[in-house]
Amino acid sequence: MSPTTITPAEKALSWSKAVNAAIVDLDESLKVPYSGAKEGLAAAHAFADVAMVSSANRDAVEAE
Repeated sequence: MSPTTITPAEKALSWSKAVNAAIVDLDESLKVPYSGAKEGLAAAHAFADVAMVSSANRDAVEAE
């Protein structure tokens, strides 16, 4: 590979960092969970184990 070739992993990391930066810049009023998400998960948990799967980084998930 030439020095200017970007690997798929480097491209994905660059995209991920750009998305994280864009999210930080969002207005706070847009950084809210879907309406009813907490209640829906609580209702589902009454009948089954519930797992959350996200492509977001850990800090973003914990903040939300």
